[in-house]
Amino acid sequence: MRKVLSVFIASPNDLAAERGRAFEVVNEINQTIKRVDWTIDLLGWEDAVPGAGRPQALINRDVARGDLFIGLLWRRWGSPPAHDSTYSSGFEEEFSIAKDRRDRTGSPEIWMFFKSVEAAQLVDAGTQLQRVMTFRDSLIASKALLFKEFESVDDWEKKLRPFLYSLVLALVDIRVGAPDAPSERAGPTKSISVGATTPDAQAAGRQLAMVAQSLEPAFETGNLGDISAAQDDAGETVFLA
Repeated sequence: MRKVLSVFIASPNDLAAERGRAFEVVNEINQTIKRVDWTIDLLGWEDAVPGAGRPQALINRDVARGDLFIGLLWRRWGSPPAHDSTYSSGFEEEFSIAKDRRDRTGSPEIWMFFKSVEAAQLVDAGTQLQRVMTFRDSLIASKALLFKEFESVDDWEKKLRPFLYSLVLALVDIRVGAPDAPSERAGPTKSISVGATTPDAQAAGRQLAMVAQSLEPAFETGNLGDISAAQDDAGETVFLA
């Protein structure tokens, strides 16, 4: 049975390009990890099923069942999800749900990313950016969650791809060197149901790990030509293809 890593991505609407790139990266990774009976199910507000009730509440259902929460912030904090909401934005509500659940159960894994802001804007930050910076400062002060920064859409892609590959490799119990992930925990969360692994899947996982360990730079670019060129073993090239 194929195992699923459920991921929720949360961000205000000024990071639409980064959200789109994340879905592209996940689709690419899924083409490789399906060989070891894994898949990543990336969810966001785009995937909320229509229904009666507060719109944010429908989105929160996906937050509540995720194994990994990815938060993205740049210059906008967002708007209150309801007129009488105690939260100042949809992102704040989503993050709070994920963090509260993690505090209680150890899941989900939480990764936070901040897109760099020009120095001139920091000097004259408006209300939205001030809220973002206040939140960022609170993470630093609490020392409960590490985060990463990125400069552009391409830089975001280069950071996200190896982090996701490394997490999946950890989930199939492969011991390989991995870059430091944005949060202080690594490996599978309690909510992920691993189930039984077939001998074929284990063998494929070991092969994937061996190849991945030597190809970390290629994973950052996603260039399959670079991956193929780096292989001495034609069988490894065929496996990745």
